[in-house]
Amino acid sequence: MSLDRNYNIKVDIRTGAVFFNQIKYYANDINVNNLIIKFTDSGDDFNLTGSTIVCNIRKPNDLKSMEQVNIVDAINGICELQFSPVTINVEGTCKAEFIISRDGDITTTDTFRFKVLRSIDSEIDGSIVDTDNYHVLVKLIDTVRDLDTDVRINEKTRQDNEQVRIDQEQARQRSIANMQNTVNSKVTEVNSAKDNMISGVNEKLAEVDTAKNTMVNDVTNKINETNATIDSFENRFNALAPDQATNAEVQLARTDAEGVTHNSLYERLLKAETQGMIYWETVEG
Repeated sequence: MSLDRNYNIKVDIRTGAVFFNQIKYYANDINVNNLIIKFTDSGDDFNLTGSTIVCNIRKPNDLKSMEQVNIVDAINGICELQFSPVTINVEGTCKAEFIISRDGDITTTDTFRFKVLRSIDSEIDGSIVDTDNYHVLVKLIDTVRDLDTDVRINEKTRQDNEQVRIDQEQARQRSIANMQNTVNSKVTEVNSAKDNMISGVNEKLAEVDTAKNTMVNDVTNKINETNATIDSFENRFNALAPDQATNAEVQLARTDAEGVTHNSLYERLLKAETQGMIYWETVEG
């Protein structure tokens, strides 16, 4: 007769739900702690051909263990799992889940729980009897248990501190990213302002060039108009005076009665008028 302690559970591959009654094992049991697992798909048998199944367990001391699940009837979805002594060695409630993989697909079931109990002699050798050595061993076991508790507390503290460090590093990285985004934004604003300024200067230069060209054209037009007026005046003057006698007559008109030739006819007439007034004043005076 087998000493196996078998518990039957059912897993719905579609929803991940795990159906089971209370499961309990003893820490000192060896090779008898078994699970018989039935995989279904919405109530129908699920074919596990080509599948690989493992069971992840978190023990009461927060350490993790992984067990391989044996497929005994792939077509009908029946498997068996025998927990190793290293998994069933800590008193308390264990949490477990199944992970099924096939053809690159992976799915995880809901978490289920089972209890690990400690028997009276689970932590001592069966050959030890009630002697002084027994009490010493019990004290040693208690000391080891206390040390294990301290180790777990220290490990938990380390994990918490590590998480704090990770959170701080992530916050620092976010801060650096925000600063970089701010700098990039400011650089973009400066470049945009620079481009706008250059565009404005170019527009002003274009306006100055246009105004300059307009002014040059206006001056050129005025010069051309002046030259045309001069040419017209010369043409009219030449048309009024005889071609051969003009220079001689003008020069003769600039010469006064005393034989003095003035620079212009105006000087000649001014002298004559001035002398006439002087003569008149002398006579009258």
